[in-house]
Amino acid sequence: MTTHEEDEAYDHVVARLGERDRLIAEADGVQWIWQHWSGSRWRARMFFRSRAGIALHMKHLPGVEQVLADLPEWFPEPREARWSRIHRARLG
Repeated sequence: MTTHEEDEAYDHVVARLGERDRLIAEADGVQWIWQHWSGSRWRARMFFRSRAGIALHMKHLPGVEQVLADLPEWFPEPREARWSRIHRARLG
């Protein structure tokens, strides 16, 4: 496995959608990325924070309905952002 998003063996593949498309979780934990196989690597097509965005732009791909059913409404917040928000609320 690898941490390079363009690699076939990337660690955080959410789903393969047909032979030339896949959805991954970005390495920094900020968003989902729709990738398309082009040439000899995966290339980013679109970036999403919400399940609704994926539904709107990827609805034509095979298997996307099942992927959507398994995803949370929003991409999970990175740990640092969640801590910062909680910390600010406590100081508030």
